[in-house]
Amino acid sequence: ARTADRQPNSPPSSEVGILQGKPLSADKKTSQGGRIKSLVLPAALLSLLIIAATAGFLAKVTSDQRNTEVARLRLIADLKSTQIEDWFRERNGDAEFLHTSTFLSGRYWEWRSQGKLASRDLLQRRLSEYRKVKTYRSVLLLDERGVPLWNSEGPVKPLEPDLTRVARQAAGQDKVLYLGPYRWQSGQVHLDLVVPLPAIGGHRGPVVVLRSDPADFLFPALQSWPTPSVSAETVLFRRDGDQVLFLNELRHRQDTAAHLRVPLAEQKLLVTQVLRGEIAQGNAVEGVDYRNVPAIGVARAIAGTDWFLIAKMDKSELYAEVMRESFATGLAGLLALVAAIVGVYLYRQRGELELANRMRRAQAERLQALNLLAAISDSSPDAIYVKDLEGRYLLFNRAAGRVTGKDHGDVLGLDDGALFPPDQALDIRVNDQEVIALNQTITFEEKLHTVDGEVTFLATKGPLRDAEGKLIGVFGISSDITRLKDAEDTLKESLLALNEAQAIARVGSWTWDIPKDRLIWSEVTHRIFGIPLGAELNHQTLLQCLHPKDLEHVVASWEAALAGAPYDIEYRIVVGGDTKWIKAHAIVSFDADGNALQAVGTVQDISERKRIEETLKAGEARYRAVLDYAADAVLVAGPDARFVYANQQAVRLLGWEIDDLLGMAIPDILPAHELQSSMASFGQLKHLGHLN
Repeated sequence: ARTADRQPNSPPSSEVGILQGKPLSADKKTSQGGRIKSLVLPAALLSLLIIAATAGFLAKVTSDQRNTEVARLRLIADLKSTQIEDWFRERNGDAEFLHTSTFLSGRYWEWRSQGKLASRDLLQRRLSEYRKVKTYRSVLLLDERGVPLWNSEGPVKPLEPDLTRVARQAAGQDKVLYLGPYRWQSGQVHLDLVVPLPAIGGHRGPVVVLRSDPADFLFPALQSWPTPSVSAETVLFRRDGDQVLFLNELRHRQDTAAHLRVPLAEQKLLVTQVLRGEIAQGNAVEGVDYRNVPAIGVARAIAGTDWFLIAKMDKSELYAEVMRESFATGLAGLLALVAAIVGVYLYRQRGELELANRMRRAQAERLQALNLLAAISDSSPDAIYVKDLEGRYLLFNRAAGRVTGKDHGDVLGLDDGALFPPDQALDIRVNDQEVIALNQTITFEEKLHTVDGEVTFLATKGPLRDAEGKLIGVFGISSDITRLKDAEDTLKESLLALNEAQAIARVGSWTWDIPKDRLIWSEVTHRIFGIPLGAELNHQTLLQCLHPKDLEHVVASWEAALAGAPYDIEYRIVVGGDTKWIKAHAIVSFDADGNALQAVGTVQDISERKRIEETLKAGEARYRAVLDYAADAVLVAGPDARFVYANQQAVRLLGWEIDDLLGMAIPDILPAHELQSSMASFGQLKHLGHLN
C-alpha cells in the first residue's frame, strides 16, 4: 500500500534514505563490508604483482637504455677510428711515395756534393708543389744527420729535440716514422711524418718532414658528434711513460691538445683503464673522465699508431632518459594500483596506457635512429644520395648540396636533369640503370660539372631494397678524386718522358724486390731483353737470358753485391738467336740487420760500342804488323819523351833489347851534338798539339 502511494517520480525508500542522509540498514552495511574485505587479498596480491612488475620493468628499461647508448657509443667509436685510420693511412701513403723517390735523392746529392744550385732549386720546388697538392702545412728538408737545411714556411729554425731524434732514427732504419701530435715551444700542435729518401751511390739520402696541422682535419673530426648531446665527446690519447697524454682539444676543458697529462696509476679514469689493458676494445668502460665526472665510453686502438680513441658521455646524461621513463612508469604503476581497487576497467586502461608508453618509446628510438643516420650522412665529406627507380632523389646530403650548389630540400623529387648538363645526366642515368639491371653494387668514375668546375667523382652505387627485399631504387656515395686523377696523369706523363729518354739513350731501368723475388722492368728494359710487357718477371728470368759463358760471372757478381760489393759489370745476353752486350749497374739497399731488401739499377745496350772496339783492335793489329816488318827503324815516344814502341829494325840498329829500349827516353840514344836540336823539335811538336 505504501508503494502504491509513491509519487510517480519518487525514489524507493532505501534510495530516499541515502539522499536524505539517513543510515543504511544493517544488512546493506554487512554486505558492503564483506565485498570490501573480499577485495583486500586480491587487491593486495595484484598490487604486489604490479609493484614487482614495475620494478622489473624499470630495471629492464635501465638495462636497455644502457645497452642502447653503449651500442651508439660503439658505432661512433668505430666511425671516428675508421675516419682517423683512413686519414692517417692516406698521409702515410704520401710519405711512402717520397720514401722511394730516387729522383729527389739524386737532386739532393747533386746539390750537396757538386754544388749544383739548379738541383737545389728543383728539389725545393718539387717538395713545395707536393706540399700544396697534398695539403700539408709545411715541409722540412734535413740532411742525412738530421740537421735542418730548408723550411717551406720560411727561415730555417732549430728542431724540436724529439724530432731530431726521430729523424736520425728514421734515417738509420730507412723507414717512415711519425711524431706527434706534439706541442712546440710556440704553443702550436704539430703532427710530423719523417721520411728518409733513398740512398744514392752508397750515400745515405736526406730526410723530409711532412708537417700536418691537426686542427685542419684531425681535431674537427674528433670534435664533431653525430647526435645532439650535452656531454658526449671523442678523446684521442696515448701512453707517455707512466702518464697518459691527451692528444686533442677536449670539449669541457681548453688548451689540452698534447698538453694535458694524468698519471697512469689513476684507478678510476676511463683512459687509464684502457691503457692498462683492463678493458677489451669494443666493450664498455665505466669510471670517471678527466673532470672526475662519472662517465661511460667505448675505446678503439688506431691502427698503425700508438693512439687510442674513446667515445664517451656522462652517466647523468645516459640515465636522464631512464629517470623520465621511471617517472612515467611509476605513474603508470600508481594508476595500476588504483585500477586494482576500482576494477578491471581501470586496470585495462592502465594496460592501454602502458602500451601507449611503449609505442612512444619505440617511436622515439626510431626517430633518434633516423636522426643519427641523418647526422652521419650530413657529417660525411662525400656526397650521399638515394634515388627511386625513376631517378628522382629521395635523399640528398649536405655534401651533395655543396657540390651542386643546391639545397637538399630543393632537390628532393627532382632527377639529374635538373642538376647537370644533359649529356652528363644521361651518363649518370645509364650507370644507375646498369646497377638496377645487374642488381649489384658497382663503382664508376663520373666527371661532372659542379660549382667548383669540372670534378671527377668515384661513385659507388648499389641497389636499394625495402623490408621485403623488393628493389625500390639506387643508393650512391660519390667521392671527389680530382686531385688523385691529376696526380695520376702527372705520374703517367713523367713515366712517358722517362721511357722516351731511356729509349733515346738505349738505357733501361729496373727494380728487384729481393725478399719477394719480384722484378719490375721499364719499357726499354723489356725491349732490350726481348721480353713482352706484362710478363711475370723474377731473378730467374734474367739468368735465362744470359749467354752461357757469362752466367757464372754474373751470378758471382750478384752474390758479391748482396754482400755489399759494388755491382758494375758487362755481360752478354741472347735474344732471338742474336747476342747483345749489356752494361749493368745496380745499388742494393739493406735493412738494419744487413739483409738485402731491394736492388735498383740500369742496363744499357752497348753492342754497337763493342763492335766498334773490335774493329779498332783489328785495325791496330794490322798497323803494328806493318811497322814491325818495315825496312826503316821506327820509334814512338810519349809526351814525356819516353819510348812506348820500337819495331824490329830499330832494335837491330840500336843494339838494345826491346824491354830495355822501351824504358829509355830520346836523350838516351842520341849523340850529344844532336841532342839539343832534336829535343827542341820534340818540344815544338808538343806545343803545336801534334803530340798528346
